[in-house]
Amino acid sequence: MYDWNRLVGWARHCSFGLREEWLQVFIESENGERREWNLGIKQVESLASWVKTIGLKEKDGSLTEFGSALVTGKLSIHDMVFWEIAWVNAAFSFPTARWYVHSFVGSFTTRELREKLSHAVPRLTDSTVRDAVYELTDLLRKTPIGTGLKQGIFSKFGNVTNVVRNGIIPSPKVALYAIIKLFAEERRDEMGLDEELTWPWVIFNVPKDEILRLIVSTQEGAVSFQSNIVRLMAKGEALGKWLDGSMLIT
Repeated sequence: MYDWNRLVGWARHCSFGLREEWLQVFIESENGERREWNLGIKQVESLASWVKTIGLKEKDGSLTEFGSALVTGKLSIHDMVFWEIAWVNAAFSFPTARWYVHSFVGSFTTRELREKLSHAVPRLTDSTVRDAVYELTDLLRKTPIGTGLKQGIFSKFGNVTNVVRNGIIPSPKVALYAIIKLFAEERRDEMGLDEELTWPWVIFNVPKDEILRLIVSTQEGAVSFQSNIVRLMAKGEALGKWLDGSMLIT
């Protein structure tokens, strides 16, 4: 299991979650169709951070292959596969999202989210915990990741906000993409399927056997399974195309 206390960047989006409509502004801006974003300063800063979190831009601000596919119309914010990829990327780059997928299934409250994060990462201030949880829950509320991918469906009873996380089966290539990202993060070519890592079945909250069948069904040859071991087979250029998202778009 991860040492959550060692991770940094729990609240990095200026206390906002990503909004679906912001991405339309982003697309138009990247295409030169919009000179002004019509957003507040903090919202602009938040969006600039979110497009990196979900993998549309590199740290240096250049578009990724995934980002280019969105801007050029090869992918759409109306495509659920877009949000599946975005959620995988968020789970790997945003500690609050990673902690969430490892820690919560079924029904819970936003208060429980805050309390458990404070316990998991005691060095965080109350304001950082509040901002981190709000950025995550606002992402789930304001994008299809919450309801469409069933990663967080909200209801309110009086002063209590309940969240239900059920999950969905992702598309086969996205499931494979998530495992290849995990290989890259772990910097090894072999992993045990019983290791407590950020597997695609953890990210999407679905049965492991379902995901393994999906990955085998792709017949991509990027990974292989033997007993309780998964091995990375993609190398060089092929591996690079998986990691930059190219293989998800073709």
